[in-house]
Amino acid sequence: MLKQRLLTAVVLIPLVVLAILYLPTSILQWLLAGVVVLAALEWFSIIGFSPKPQMLFAMVVLVFTTVISFLLSTYSLSLISVMVWGLLLLLISRFAHTSLPIQIQTLLKQPISALIIASIVLALFWHSAVKLHQSTDLGPQQLLYVMVLVWLADTGGYFAGKRWGKTSLAKAISPNKTWEGVAGALVLGLIW
Repeated sequence: MLKQRLLTAVVLIPLVVLAILYLPTSILQWLLAGVVVLAALEWFSIIGFSPKPQMLFAMVVLVFTTVISFLLSTYSLSLISVMVWGLLLLLISRFAHTSLPIQIQTLLKQPISALIIASIVLALFWHSAVKLHQSTDLGPQQLLYVMVLVWLADTGGYFAGKRWGKTSLAKAISPNKTWEGVAGALVLGLIW
């Protein structure tokens, strides 16, 4: 698994860096739309949808992402983003060490709920990345900075958690995540 991740990173990272730095936003936004579709497919696969509904729902997410980005202002999407992430933080902190109530688990696995949540989260990602890229002359560098920060935090969290991880972070949500992994993510992020 690690070997496959590293091989994928070696191939994709240079392409992503070049795309972010040298493509105009008008083209990059379409590549990011492809990322949204791939993320939606993975999301629905994890939930357990069969391949045909996965593709259908991924296309719905893409349409929703496009529509919401054109209908709402950057300010509105920023406000929605803060509200969504705040709500998720509350849910995670409330249920980090206990199981979600059965009613909520069932609701989250319903196709319409999964579709709505994925659409909102992925639309916010797409819109934020596109707006940051086109924001100033340094927009591409700023987007690359954020992407590298996320990659490094993920890498630091993975390796620190693998090596020293003992204290569970949120057993009910993700049993393999540890506080030591969080420390590794923070250290690499701060170094960057």
